[in-house]
Amino acid sequence: MASTSKSGFSQDLRLFASGDADGKLRVWETQQNVLLQEYTPNLHLTSPCSCLKWLCASRRPESHVDTGAPQKKKRKSRDVGEDIIAIGTSNGRILLYSVASAAVEGELVGGHKSASITGLSWFPGTSLYSCGGDSIAEWDIVKGKVKSKWKAGTDQIACVLVCPDGSRVLSASRSIKLWDATKHVLLRTFTGHATLVLSLTFVPKPASNGDYYFLSTAKGDRYINVWSLGKDGESAVVAMVLESAPVGPISLHEQQDNGVLSLAAVTESGVVQMFSHQLNGRCPKPLKPTLTVQVATDSARSKESVEPLSIVSALCTLKQELKIAYGSAAFLSFENVVLNYDEKIQVLVRQSPRKPRPDSTESSLVQVPDAENAQFLPQSAANAAVLGIKRSHTRTAEVPMEQRLENLSLSLARSDEKPTAVPRADNLAQLMLQALQSKDKQMLHTVLRQQEEDVIRNTVRRLPLQVIEPLLKELTTLLHGKTVTAQTGARWLRIVLSIHAAHLMANPSLVELLAPVIGLIEARLTLLPSLSRLSGRLELLTSQLNGASGSDENASPLDMPTGLLTYQDADTSDEDDVQDEVGGLGSESDDHWEELSDSNLEDNENENDVDMSD
Repeated sequence: MASTSKSGFSQDLRLFASGDADGKLRVWETQQNVLLQEYTPNLHLTSPCSCLKWLCASRRPESHVDTGAPQKKKRKSRDVGEDIIAIGTSNGRILLYSVASAAVEGELVGGHKSASITGLSWFPGTSLYSCGGDSIAEWDIVKGKVKSKWKAGTDQIACVLVCPDGSRVLSASRSIKLWDATKHVLLRTFTGHATLVLSLTFVPKPASNGDYYFLSTAKGDRYINVWSLGKDGESAVVAMVLESAPVGPISLHEQQDNGVLSLAAVTESGVVQMFSHQLNGRCPKPLKPTLTVQVATDSARSKESVEPLSIVSALCTLKQELKIAYGSAAFLSFENVVLNYDEKIQVLVRQSPRKPRPDSTESSLVQVPDAENAQFLPQSAANAAVLGIKRSHTRTAEVPMEQRLENLSLSLARSDEKPTAVPRADNLAQLMLQALQSKDKQMLHTVLRQQEEDVIRNTVRRLPLQVIEPLLKELTTLLHGKTVTAQTGARWLRIVLSIHAAHLMANPSLVELLAPVIGLIEARLTLLPSLSRLSGRLELLTSQLNGASGSDENASPLDMPTGLLTYQDADTSDEDDVQDEVGGLGSESDDHWEELSDSNLEDNENENDVDMSD
């Protein structure tokens, strides 16, 4: 296998090596969970470890060993060659680290100039393949020189892998290329990943027709693709779906009797997902994991919850057995796990590697008295004087009962307050998973009541693929409800379809699953013209009613609506408007006004004469 991983087990599973971001190399003993060595290379900060690979054969040829030397010295030389770790650095150098001597025995320089070493692959013998930049180099580790080198395209190569027979070499960037190992001729190109390919793994034995299969994983891609070197085309023959993106290479174990492959993949969420499949041509549907293994510790603050422990690496040893390394980079524990395929999820509750393990061989120096034969004295000043207990002068005063009750009421009042923090997406995802598995409608509606789009998107992204189909059925039921319920279902359905579009398109029952939603959308679209016409008529009636109520004569000036803008011409005034309303009265002459005044005086005199006659 080949990958950009910085950790891996030795061939006998006795040792485990890991490289950190700070450039340190750590070698662990897997049986006793002991850190054997910690090595810091020169220039570890400017050129840290970029990848590493265990070399499985002797680095020193037997012809160079003196036959007259003692057998012990000869055995020591062979051990030094067997336990060697090839360390690729970011400045183009390859260090050969010996576990026996705990030092760097050799250095390979000049293959990639100053380009970072991104991948290493070992062929049994003396050949080591490396990739860096856009070139591939084959090394002779005995002589410490480059045997051959060729350019593999214009893209940066992420990993390299040599075929088990040594005749062909795979290189990967966004696409995977197959090369002739001796002629350096491109034989085939495999395309299927949208991102950078990070790991390649060959199936150890060829198929019945003599063709080899290999597996690939890409950055941020949850699919494991299986390819054939035969005539099955340039696309993947089998696809396997993971819960999250894989980390590191894929581990394989092939059964001798029936040829079924057992695959173990470590994901970004810190769990191992197992697959079982027999390679026999193309598989139309993506395969789902048969078992998920995760490790947790019960040392959490709450007794009802557990804290997960991330699995760093895993290796298939047998069909029912798995070798795992869990913890952190500085604190690791190793264990052989017996797999239980009767369950979908297998949880291992273990103690955190950060905490020291209790040692039963150590004896306590403190003598514990026998409680049955002990005589307990009442607390008093005399007993204190006998036992030699000194009374403290700084005696703390007890808190009065009234203050205790007041503090208790304040704590209860604070607990009744509504939390202001936004709920975490992982809590909502776990709650929704429990609701879908237990079919609890009330719990499910509690999760779906969330309206923050970012929280909904993160929750849907954390859901496993197995619950997407039941969730779509529940959201379809909500769409048939009333206004608020339908809006909630539509909001969640839109986000689910946008995030899990690739998985749903690969589902053969997608048409049956979304048929009720499509029918409901078409039915509501037929009602849309009628509802639009009804809405227009209602708006027209409302505007007419508002206009009629605004022209009421009994309405007061205060009730009348005021205009937003008043326009007045600069050449006119209110006095001119009043004169225009009077009309013809303004055009009569002054003589007419005098005649009217004389007639009015005569009428007044006649009235006075009548009054005097009476």
